Amino acid sequence: MITVVITTRNDAHTIMACLNSLVPQAAGTAHEIVVLDDASQDGTAAIVMKQYPGVRLIAEPRHLGWVAILRRHIPELHGDTVAFLGSHCTADRDWLRTAETLADAGMQVASGFGRHGQGRWMDWFEALSMHSEYLRHEPGEVSILWDDNCLVRRDLLTRALPATSVVLSDGTGATLLSRSLHRMGEALPYRPELRITHAGSLVREQFRTWSRDMARNAVDIRRADATMPLVSALKWGPLAALPIVAGRWIHGLKKMTGARRDLGMGPIELIFYALLFTLLMTAYGFGLLRELMSGEAPGEPGLSA
Repeated sequence: MITVVITTRNDAHTIMACLNSLVPQAAGTAHEIVVLDDASQDGTAAIVMKQYPGVRLIAEPRHLGWVAILRRHIPELHGDTVAFLGSHCTADRDWLRTAETLADAGMQVASGFGRHGQGRWMDWFEALSMHSEYLRHEPGEVSILWDDNCLVRRDLLTRALPATSVVLSDGTGATLLSRSLHRMGEALPYRPELRITHAGSLVREQFRTWSRDMARNAVDIRRADATMPLVSALKWGPLAALPIVAGRWIHGLKKMTGARRDLGMGPIELIFYALLFTLLMTAYGFGLLRELMSGEAPGEPGLSA
């Protein structure tokens, strides 16, 4: 049995499309769909409760973050395998069947393929700047599980999910989970047949995401995990922004170049996206400076045993 988990936080504008793509796939099966709502304030939980009676809603009154809300409610999940679907994503019509096939084949963990929007240039840019590892057409491995489209055996998830007091977003939590799995000797297989479509966003929204959410996450994840690269740079305060941005820029350009074939891009297009990504990293850097100058002391990493 598979439990599909959708974590939500203020996703009223996308949750219906997400569930409409998934609920028919679970009809007549033993699989369950669970929405973990992380203290949404825009009516997300009410939409799920009123319009999707077959979906189990667990609504938290206080914002906990992805890791904490999962740790709290893992014992309530019935499936042997937990499949994650992003609240701003739609599943392909055979997504659940594919997840079941992978689980039945004995896969402990897997991450899948992601389309973006309608294939417009701005959607390609989002795919390249944030999700380039999940565009390949051939199986392989990824360095980090994609929180919007992955599956993990529940017992493995229980053992690998970090215990942290830091409120973390989905992507940041998945990064910590991935590092924990690596330490346990688990590979992170990539299976492109597990397909979803990620809702596209305007370029200005992508810049806001990087300068706000991604910047906050970059600081939080280093506070939460002492083994993260450059964690010691936090003691430098605002100066830590420089090595963090440089590392993300180099990593992003490498992944972008590697994904060029899967998107059928020519060299001129790649140069255009690389320049746009460089501008994006500038916005990211300003966001990091703001976070590091906020006056919050880095403190000790918030991991517990």
